[in-house]
Amino acid sequence: NGTIPLALSKINAVEYFDHRLIYHTEDKKKISAVSAREPFDIQAEELLSLGMFIKAANSYIVNMDNIHSVTARGFKMKNGAEFPVTRKYAAARDKFLKLKLGGQK
Repeated sequence: NGTIPLALSKINAVEYFDHRLIYHTEDKKKISAVSAREPFDIQAEELLSLGMFIKAANSYIVNMDNIHSVTARGFKMKNGAEFPVTRKYAAARDKFLKLKLGGQK
């Protein structure tokens, strides 16, 4: 449906599903991007390079600025949404906690 401007601060998470990026927003909307054949890691590079996003699972990156708390299953966002942190990416929890406690990205 065309281009939708979206402030980074409004993005809670980006999910990779069926060759598409799905942007989960603060207002609990899901915005699906055009299908791409590049792997998720390549598509997510730009957001990850900003330092405010962290990879929490094979198919999720999460905006650390919008995280409210860390749960046993993952990250709970300020709007109540939850996104998983898998065992493979368990270090994401530590990185987030260091950021909050130490003030470094």
